[in-house]
Amino acid sequence: ATDEIASQISMIQGSTMDSVTAIKNISDAVHKINDMTTTIASAIAEQDAVTQKIAHNAQNASTSTIEVTSNIVEVSRSTKESGAAAKSVLQVAKRLDAQSDELQNAVSQYLETMREA
Repeated sequence: ATDEIASQISMIQGSTMDSVTAIKNISDAVHKINDMTTTIASAIAEQDAVTQKIAHNAQNASTSTIEVTSNIVEVSRSTKESGAAAKSVLQVAKRLDAQSDELQNAVSQYLETMREA
């Protein structure tokens, strides 16, 4: 009976050692999972920061695009106004040219009349 009890105690001790080894392996695995979770959380925080920067830059680009579009519209309007002003100046120049021709003809006729007199 003593041998049988010693055998059972030995078996229990072996099982206990196996349980201790299994618990240590589980503890090691939990520590590895914790380390991986910490690494993943850190990577997610970095991605969040980068995503916020990208969103901020996209907003700035959008604002700049709106400003450029507004400037293009203003330049287009100014160009149309300048074109209209240039057209008016051209029309006035043509009238002045015609009046100059009329004046020159009148002076020539006046001088011709004075020579004949």
